[in-house]
Amino acid sequence: MPTYQPVLYQASSPAAEYSGQIAAAFTQNLRADVIKPLLKRHGLENVDPAAWYPQQQILDILRDIEREFTFEELVAVGIKASELVPPPPMFHNIESVVQAANLLHQSACRNVQPDEGVFTEQIGERHYRLTFNLPSPPFAIYGVLYGLMRQVRKPNEDPRLVFIRRETPAVIEVRW
Repeated sequence: MPTYQPVLYQASSPAAEYSGQIAAAFTQNLRADVIKPLLKRHGLENVDPAAWYPQQQILDILRDIEREFTFEELVAVGIKASELVPPPPMFHNIESVVQAANLLHQSACRNVQPDEGVFTEQIGERHYRLTFNLPSPPFAIYGVLYGLMRQVRKPNEDPRLVFIRRETPAVIEVRW
């Protein structure tokens, strides 16, 4: 059981950072035109994919997106983030993505609390429960997860993601 209990939109540590590849999703998603003024407000007009950005800065932008728009913008940002950081070759199906969800999160951040992450529990065949012990909003997380699954799914697979809990920590069940 994790000891770190995330608070929505509050960085897990003062030194916590997110990869510029993730931040680039703000400028390259389907709804980037409406998000752009928020980036300027938060001093993030130009994103360098090779840089690292304060987790709090990214969380502040996500918070404002949620306040000023709909969940669709957060999902769009999440999907684009999954496209900008494509899954490694070892991810060849939905199950491999689900099982490595925490590794994916860890590769996109640094200096976070040790218990910040994604906890995976297998419920049955092609059925998992993911607990997102993160300070990020659940719809952005949904977008990342769905975007990655869409990239690796087989033609006959239709991933279904259902929120069990939307509060922090968010819980999503995945079936396909």
